[in-house]
Order: sequence, then C-alpha cells, then structure tokens
Amino acid sequence: MICRIVRNQLSPHLDGRLSTPAMRRVKAHLQACERCRAECAELRALKAMLGGAAQPAAPPGFWDSLHADLRERALQREEEPARGWLAWTWRRAPVLTAGLAALLLAAIIPVEYFGPRLSRGSVSVDEMIAGHASYCARQPLLEHGRMHYLVAEADTASGE
Repeated sequence: MICRIVRNQLSPHLDGRLSTPAMRRVKAHLQACERCRAECAELRALKAMLGGAAQPAAPPGFWDSLHADLRERALQREEEPARGWLAWTWRRAPVLTAGLAALLLAAIIPVEYFGPRLSRGSVSVDEMIAGHASYCARQPLLEHGRMHYLVAEADTASGE
C-alpha cells in the first residue's frame, strides 16, 4: 500500500472509523513501514494530549454580553421595514438576467445544431459520436506518475 494513502487513513484508523478490510491493510502497512508507524505514533500522542487537555472557560461576563448583543440585534431586525418583492427582485436582477440568458441559449443551441442540419443530411448524431470517440482515442494518456497513482487508488477501492 502506498504510504501517502496510509497517511491519509491514519486518523480514521485511530478513531476506528475504517472498514475492516481497510483497517487490516493499514495495520499490515504499519508493521512493514517505519516512517508510517512513527507518524501513527505521533498522531496517537497528539490525540491523547488533546483529549486530556482542559476545556477552555469563557471569560467572566462573556455569556451575559453575548445574550445582550443577540437581544439588541433581534430588536433591530424587528424595527427594519420589510422589503417588498420588487426590492428583492431588483437586487437579484443580474442573476435573474444571466439565468434567463442561459435558459434561452439552452433552448436555441439544440435547435440550431440538430434541427436544420439533420434535415439537410450533413452530419447525424451517430457520426458526431463516432468522430468524438475517434478524437478521444488519438489523445495522449496522462503522464506516467499520475497514472500509477490512479491505478493504486483503483486497486485500493476494488480490494474493499
């Protein structure tokens, strides 16, 4: 198992949140890898130290001050006049305009691309898909290192 994947799983491992197969893989890797075992020990010590730390206490008067501030804000909200639908719409005009433009484009583009051309017999949907598949087949694969990482992730996922 790759150390990077194990290190991402150390915290869930210590909390007991991993599935049984994943827990076994992490334990097996920890037995074989000194660096990951050391990192696991550090993480275990940190969790123990944080778990034993005293809970912080709020300074005197904090809660009274907070409650007074919340009451004041609630009163200010009640005093504000309610805004009507026109003010709500006006503030959102740019968003509404962009949404309507996108909706219009979504309605027009399929008609322009698929409607008249298919009736003239130029390119069918099947020919378009075949051309796209041919184009994708000619494209280079990802760089070598990234491909190994993806294969390792796929092996990890399929092993569970």
